[in-house]
Amino acid sequence: MEQGTFQQCMRREHSSAYARGFQRRNHVNQHFVHNLQLECILEGHSGCVNCLDWNDEGTLLASGSDDTKVILWDAYQHKNIQMLNTQHHGNIFTVKFIPCSNDHVIATGAADGHIFLHDLIGKETISAYDVQGRIKRIVTTKAEPNVLISASEDGIIREYDIREPSSSSARVLVDLTKCCGSNIECKCVDISPSNPNCIAVGANDSYLRLYDRRMFDMHKRGTYFTPGHLRSKQNEYRKKLRNLCITYLTFNPRGDEVLVNFGGEQIYIFDIYDKVKPLLLESKIQQATNGIRKQSSNGLKDAGHAPKRHKSSSSEASTSNDLSSKNSMASDDKSDSYTADTKTNVFSDNCRLKGNDYFGEKQFSAAVAMYNKALLMSPKSVVYSNRAAALIKREWDGDFYAALRDCYSALHVNPSDVKAHYRLARCMFELEWFEEASSCIKEFKQHHPEHSSSNACVALEKDISVALKRKENGKKIKKNDNSSEEEIEQRSSCFDYKYRYCGHCNTTTDIKEANFFGDNGQYIIAGSDEGSFYMWEHDSTNLVRIMTADSSIVNCVQPHPSSCLLATSGIDPEIKLWSPKLYENKQENVIEDMNSVAADNQRRMNTDPLESMLLSMGMRFVSSDDESGNSSDNNVMPCRPT
Repeated sequence: MEQGTFQQCMRREHSSAYARGFQRRNHVNQHFVHNLQLECILEGHSGCVNCLDWNDEGTLLASGSDDTKVILWDAYQHKNIQMLNTQHHGNIFTVKFIPCSNDHVIATGAADGHIFLHDLIGKETISAYDVQGRIKRIVTTKAEPNVLISASEDGIIREYDIREPSSSSARVLVDLTKCCGSNIECKCVDISPSNPNCIAVGANDSYLRLYDRRMFDMHKRGTYFTPGHLRSKQNEYRKKLRNLCITYLTFNPRGDEVLVNFGGEQIYIFDIYDKVKPLLLESKIQQATNGIRKQSSNGLKDAGHAPKRHKSSSSEASTSNDLSSKNSMASDDKSDSYTADTKTNVFSDNCRLKGNDYFGEKQFSAAVAMYNKALLMSPKSVVYSNRAAALIKREWDGDFYAALRDCYSALHVNPSDVKAHYRLARCMFELEWFEEASSCIKEFKQHHPEHSSSNACVALEKDISVALKRKENGKKIKKNDNSSEEEIEQRSSCFDYKYRYCGHCNTTTDIKEANFFGDNGQYIIAGSDEGSFYMWEHDSTNLVRIMTADSSIVNCVQPHPSSCLLATSGIDPEIKLWSPKLYENKQENVIEDMNSVAADNQRRMNTDPLESMLLSMGMRFVSSDDESGNSSDNNVMPCRPT
């Protein structure tokens, strides 16, 4: 345990206020996370376990399955205390304890379009509600214990008052079909713990929607969020049979952040109060170059990581020495306006130098992780710029946009950062924002004339020019969008993400969860398609643990409300409970080489459906752009870290 824990325990006994803080700090901590082990396996279902829910005290765990049964488990004695044969005729996708019912009433929703309320004492169904689509999520709130809110695949969010007869019609809160067409499907919904009138909605597209339940016509008054690079990716992904959708979302304990698990992409956190506009949304190049010297960095938080496989770039063939020679592209720490104590700076510099070593070894994920640590301690321009270089080289989904954000941040800290300015133009080019890239490289030449004739600059300018001509000669494809004008306007004014978490794979099921772990949400957890669950640090976004938890796919990850205890389930007909075992040296079910597994998952998300199926069967393909650096492409980006 950490030094001083004994003293903290003594203080806890003398101060109730300190005891509450002690509980929050030690509910889940680093030591517990790194000693998390399998505690037990709960067996009783005969089908996939699709949903889990803890009661408020954490003494009971409810599970729903493809076998249409609900089982109530004693979480501490690991016993099946009640099995409920429901009247469902389809897979149960959601189960929920009804608040203020002494854990005697639960609600279930299933693929048959039915919601049932079950009396566990009388062992009977007391209410039933029908909809047209599959029920994917049910949520409740202590503030209104008699209210249920459901998300169904007919595109509608409904509210039920369980005190009214079943024959009473539900209140329609949001009907996305009116603004998005008949193909829209609601996949998940959640209620803010700090404001019960605020609900978050996820559908089979790339937009997180926030609504106020008190608004009469909510689909015209929502607030939209999406990662800045995904707005233009929907059609491209569909052509590759890779559909984006939100498989799960949840508020953090404070209600100011929403965690979103994107099917076909990464995991993101959106700050719903300190909202950030996507980069290059308006006045793109003015913000990117000249404007960056006069205005703030657009409220960006220090987060970013994320491919787009964009090859055949002649500028990549330029050697890294073209823009990294002495007194040219070298970033200078002394120009950073940020100051901190010596110890913090030493730690930050050590992390940066270690990241540079990883970069030189072409271990780009490891380099990104070290730069993340350095930025937590000291947000310096050189570290932002170096992290952008590692992201550009790694080329995972969203990495180019994350690198773009880092370039903005680097230029905000140090407007004279030449490397950041060049990499900004490179990111715009890779994101296929060719007009903006052209303007940016011109600004680069204007502000840094000594580099205007360098091989890298000339090559990038040539690539941009060729891309612009190709775009002008290409045929304009009419977008097949049935969205209303109000919906299009909402999407055009959406907000960007705050943090991004990479490594897992979410392409096979549309019920895959991600959750906050800890009273302060200090860790992020999520299931994955290769049968593992993943854990990241909230602030650094670094991946800290991967554990095998299913023979096929992990869908559910539900943390205990007050203890460091985690319940997981997936395709196997069983539930696994995980807790820290501090005095055991043997580490079972732990994936040691996390970066390799994460890289494999990124490849899996970018494979065609046939190859993905073969990967799931255990067949492995050699990637031409493997992160280990064994690439047949000898082109080198001028992105050497400083």
